Amino acid sequence: MTDVLIKYIDRFVERIGNSSGWLALILIIVVCIDVVLRSLDSSVTWLSDLQWHIFAALFLLGGAYTLQKDSHVRVDLFYNKFNRKDKAWVNLMGILCLLLPWCIILMVYTFRFAIDSLFIMEGSPDPNGLPFRFVIKFILFFSIALVFLQSISMLLKSIKTIKTNN
Repeated sequence: MTDVLIKYIDRFVERIGNSSGWLALILIIVVCIDVVLRSLDSSVTWLSDLQWHIFAALFLLGGAYTLQKDSHVRVDLFYNKFNRKDKAWVNLMGILCLLLPWCIILMVYTFRFAIDSLFIMEGSPDPNGLPFRFVIKFILFFSIALVFLQSISMLLKSIKTIKTNN
């Protein structure tokens, strides 16, 4: 059962991570259009808003994927010298004591943050800016939920590694 759960979580996070990579191409196109429009003295405010929305979504949605691939920044003073089981213990304790509690706290607050934004139909404070700022706030919540899911997968993998005899 746990292997199936790990597989589904990892596959879901990987699909979101791979899909979010396309946001980089979209961002490049939007920035190029904005640069051309600015050179013609006809820049539009909503295009600048769109750039930071895409930029934020790119990095937020890629966070869980980065965690899955173990590509996040880490200060490895001792960890690299540990064997598999010791690494699994470090990961287990880090996930239980730090990652999961912070994900839960952040999910609660970012969900409220996004819901409040939705209820007031928050838009850009700039004239002619993008409406529906709540969308990026829900992406913030969703990205933290993805990190939470990935941490569950990592937790199960750590427990599995600790239980093995070799």
